[in-house]
Amino acid sequence: MKYNNIFFLLVIASFFNSCKEAKESDLERFNLNGKVKVVNYIYKEASEKFGKVIDGKIIADSLVTLKFNEKGQLTDSTWNNHKYLKKIEYDNKLRKRETCYHNKSIISFKEFLYNTDGKISEKTNYDKSKKIIRKEIYKNQGNLTIVKIYNTNGDLVGSEILNYDSNGNLIKIKTANRITTFKYSDNIIIEKTETETEYEEKDINLYDDFSSTETYKETFIKKNNYDINGNIFKYCEIQRETQVVPVGHSEPCLFHSETILNYDYQNYDKFKNWTKKIVKREFYVDHIIERKISYRKDN
Repeated sequence: MKYNNIFFLLVIASFFNSCKEAKESDLERFNLNGKVKVVNYIYKEASEKFGKVIDGKIIADSLVTLKFNEKGQLTDSTWNNHKYLKKIEYDNKLRKRETCYHNKSIISFKEFLYNTDGKISEKTNYDKSKKIIRKEIYKNQGNLTIVKIYNTNGDLVGSEILNYDSNGNLIKIKTANRITTFKYSDNIIIEKTETETEYEEKDINLYDDFSSTETYKETFIKKNNYDINGNIFKYCEIQRETQVVPVGHSEPCLFHSETILNYDYQNYDKFKNWTKKIVKREFYVDHIIERKISYRKDN
């Protein structure tokens, strides 16, 4: 089933990618409250009988365990027999190093530099032989941050523009083919929308008596809606393909595909972390996710 791998890819993406702001911990990125030590995710099959959701058997290859240190940083992520570790070292408050392992083998290094107000100024990715494979340089201009991205040869290969509101909330990320926007209510995120143009091309056809220009464009839109606790309660993914041609020569072609997932949170613990949620595709029950959360004794 697709959702097993999709969830784990999201976990690994968060595991290996640093947030734009130095102040945000991994616990905050996973929207976890309290001094969390370990989180176990369990996927179960589910069905609906006369309006009641019935738990099914545990889905194979769906067990995920996350471990956090005292600072709220994700240091250990396990998916069945795949074990990912992250070693974090600080030279001082302005420099951080991360070494990532998969089943005890080093797979990557990262180094982060921060300015005196705690914002990231530079991020460098290395391969296992410590060769630079990517470097990002951040230039802060008030509520605007410009990120320049360089490859292993030092060539500029991309850029990002980050916009923040007056409260320091990230409200927009813009790249060459993707725009991500965020909406807040009282500084709490309520919506995230990502629009990406996968490709766009034009074909010019020459004929004896006329020419025809055809434009192809494929767009992906992903949208998350959040509840008052910061949990996603609705996810929507839309894929659109359009072929536009001159009127009178042929009809435009439009392909539209839409996937909607709704999340129904059933149980919470005393720290207001959810422990069970039902996932629905459109209005049909798809599966259940349970979380077993362990906290530090000084919580």
